[in-house]
Amino acid sequence: MKAFPATGNYTEEFNGMDLRDYFAAKALNGFLSKMASNPTEMTVGFFLFFAMFAYIFSFVILHEFGHALAAKSFGYEVKKIGLYPFGGIAFVDGSFSSCPKHEFWITFFGPFVNVVLSLITGTLLMISGEGILHHILKISFYSNLVMFLFNLLPIYPMDGGRIMRSFLVHKFGRVGLKYAMWVSVLVCIPTSIFAVMNGYWMAGLIMPMMLIQGFAEFKSQEIEDD
Repeated sequence: MKAFPATGNYTEEFNGMDLRDYFAAKALNGFLSKMASNPTEMTVGFFLFFAMFAYIFSFVILHEFGHALAAKSFGYEVKKIGLYPFGGIAFVDGSFSSCPKHEFWITFFGPFVNVVLSLITGTLLMISGEGILHHILKISFYSNLVMFLFNLLPIYPMDGGRIMRSFLVHKFGRVGLKYAMWVSVLVCIPTSIFAVMNGYWMAGLIMPMMLIQGFAEFKSQEIEDD
């Protein structure tokens, strides 16, 4: 869901295990436990779950390709695209964050892909009849719309936070990095509380995790500047 420079280690750990892998394992274990009582239901449910998961994650891949293609257009090498339970990361060789213009456009083209997909699927949804295709288009439309809106929250290092940071660094110089982190905190805390209080536990969990990751990246950049 965002583009990361390939330098630095921003992985948080829990008992020596990558947090993203830890929560993925917990989610899969819970799913299998609930379905284990009925083998037939388990098999059908598993394949439906996997198919839906893979389908929605195809939009995450396209989102990351938007970041990657923009990065390559500026001459950066894209090392790899990583996929995780909570989204994806395009690992870019080099620190494009030192150039606000590059950071803005590289970040912008991820959500832009979701906007285009939302417009296409939304248009097809309006002219489609009832049936399987209608439901697939509805899933496509809302998945891309939610992905676009969620990613634009000004919480660093999410896409909205990176776009905000590019403007602040352009306006205030390196001190704009600190301003971006303060804005991220002020947005993240009430938004996470609101999400949890309204039953959106996943979103309420992801945002603080992203903020912690952002602080780790911010601190690593401070060390590099020193």
